[in-house]
Parts: sequence; C-alpha cells; structure tokens
Amino acid sequence: MRGLLCADLPTLTSHIVKLGKAGVLPLLAGSMGEAIHLSHSERQTIIQTSRAALDGAGLTGVPIIAGTGAGSTRETVELSKEAAAAGADYVIVIPPGYFSGVLAGNPTALKAFYTEVADKSPVPVIIYNCMLYTPSPYSHC
Repeated sequence: MRGLLCADLPTLTSHIVKLGKAGVLPLLAGSMGEAIHLSHSERQTIIQTSRAALDGAGLTGVPIIAGTGAGSTRETVELSKEAAAAGADYVIVIPPGYFSGVLAGNPTALKAFYTEVADKSPVPVIIYNCMLYTPSPYSHC
C-alpha cells in the first residue's frame, strides 16, 4: 500500500488553519461524503492532522466534529472511539443507511441506536438529521 491515498495532508493543514483563523467554528471532518472512501486509519490521520494543525496555530479552542456514522452500531461506536482518540471533540452520527427505512419507521429502534452510540462514545454525539436516511422527524424519539 502506498500510504494515505485519499488525502492531501499539507493542503488539509493549510485549509484547516485558514478556516480556524477566519473564525469558522466548529470544524467538521469526515462527514461531507468523503468518509465512505476512507479507511479507519485514514480517518484517524485526518483528525490527528486537523487537531495538530489547529493546536500548532494556537487555535486549541477550535472544536473538531468527526463524522462517524457507519453501516452498523458496532462500527459507529468503534469509529467514535477512534475519532475521540485522534482528537475529535464531538462526533456527528447518521444512522446506518442500509437500515434507514427500518429505523425511520421505528422510533424505538432509532432511539436505541442513538442511545447505544451515545452511551459508548467517549465524546458527545450530535444527531445528523439527513432527510435522505431519516425521513421521519426526531421529535418523537
């Protein structure tokens, strides 16, 4: 393997610092559609690089939110733990897309998914309300 194939880390570093200095808060990593193409280690590298860039620029208070939604509760929890260890301050979680129809129609199951992830995540969990995968409102959860 040729190493990290999916990210230009010098450009990422420059971009992260530019955004942080411009006052963009918070910064989001791994939730703009790119995460599906990244391995766990690549995700961690992106978060670590982002945290190091911010800290190195004196922007230690800029929070990083990492997208950790995955195909199962187990993997979502695993990614959430990895993101926290890599320097993420929060995670943003979308329900597993493959089961979105079931979860959207079953508020009890949707609540159970988020409750389990939140209980096992070492950092706070933000609910990602993407209407494509969760067409019913969360208010009933």
